[in-house]
Amino acid sequence: MSNSLLDRCQSAITQSGHCAAGLDTIRQTGTDSLFQQGLPTRKWETWKYTDIQQALADKHFTVNEPLQSLCVDPWRVAGSGEQLFVFVNGLFSQQLSNIQPDPSFRFHRLLDWLGGNNGQSSLFGSIRPLEKQPFAALNDAMFRDGMVIEIGEGQQVDQPLHVLFINADNQGGSMYPRLLIKAGRNSRAQVIEHYVSHDGANGFTNALTELQLESDCRLEHYRFNRESGDTVHAGGVHVRHDQNSELQAFSYCSGNKMTRNDLRINLAAPRAHCQINGVYLCSNKEHLDNHISIEHIAESCRSECLFKGSAGDHARAVFNGRIHIHPHAQYSDAVLYSKNLLLSPHAEIDTKPELEIYNDNVKAAHGATVSQIDDQQIHYLRSRGIGLDDARTLLNYAFVNDVVHRIDNAALRDSVNGWVLQYFNKASALRGILAQ
Repeated sequence: MSNSLLDRCQSAITQSGHCAAGLDTIRQTGTDSLFQQGLPTRKWETWKYTDIQQALADKHFTVNEPLQSLCVDPWRVAGSGEQLFVFVNGLFSQQLSNIQPDPSFRFHRLLDWLGGNNGQSSLFGSIRPLEKQPFAALNDAMFRDGMVIEIGEGQQVDQPLHVLFINADNQGGSMYPRLLIKAGRNSRAQVIEHYVSHDGANGFTNALTELQLESDCRLEHYRFNRESGDTVHAGGVHVRHDQNSELQAFSYCSGNKMTRNDLRINLAAPRAHCQINGVYLCSNKEHLDNHISIEHIAESCRSECLFKGSAGDHARAVFNGRIHIHPHAQYSDAVLYSKNLLLSPHAEIDTKPELEIYNDNVKAAHGATVSQIDDQQIHYLRSRGIGLDDARTLLNYAFVNDVVHRIDNAALRDSVNGWVLQYFNKASALRGILAQ
């Protein structure tokens, strides 16, 4: 199957034809890396629980033209108080976007930025590695559009920057979203990276995001994967920290055939800090795989990671979290926890937190739990007049809700709460119980 998929990749790359000036080297480097590595199989250690080749068997890698008219209001997450950038099938839509002038940030179409000789184009592709990242290489070879957002030095962006990627392909095609965020020195901003499916979509999303955090900045990055149905998602977020920079990251994922998320963070300068929180929910036969790698390269850096989620029916969830403390990273402080609920005897959760430490003068902790809902808690709720199904749903909701409540932005927090309630399909009942 691997050769067949690679042949289809080669055909799609060939069909993509002429690219904009200056992109030939990027395209060729990505193509060469992809065919040198091949697509991952379960023989790869980092993919042993996820057979993405099987999931991609009915997909093709070409990009289909986007729909011309859509209503994006159902996918807003911060009401009218957001700057909205909309992509459909990976292509930017000025018509659907709603971007108001704001001197605190600048945005550019990626191809315009790369061709603008602005002296900063070397930043593109410098954060993400290609080694052991075949889908990053595929994105390099195939992306057709993207966005660069630059937060000005010393600026605070008051409105969330919401980048909405809509998968509207119902012919098994692909989209290749590309996003580059540069948070300037001593800046403050919130960026929302949001993936959804239009009615009947069954395409493949191959997304790649790079975040550059300059010194003393604070960036809140929210990644919401709400694609549904038969869609397949392989996404990567790659982060590079300068000194005293802070990243507050939140991930929410539910609902599609297969998702693979790779988050790689380089704490490359002293006193950098990242806090990563995540919620996942999977049921039916969905497959969800989160891989996180945090590199403590410089001294006095801190990292905190907490992921919670549940798997029901015949679903499968995978979590692999790795903290690597380098020899010169003294005074590092790192914690990593994965907490999971099994809701069905047929569901499966594979969790593997890892610590790799090469300096003795550090603090580090990690842990993982996989459990079922406590029967005593069920009994307590039922004795208060709550039905069995509502009791189970309420406990599942409470399990992930403490992570949701770590979201600082109230409007975003309410949106994620609504998705969780909707996912459990008990929204009205639960809201009534919670209001009591």
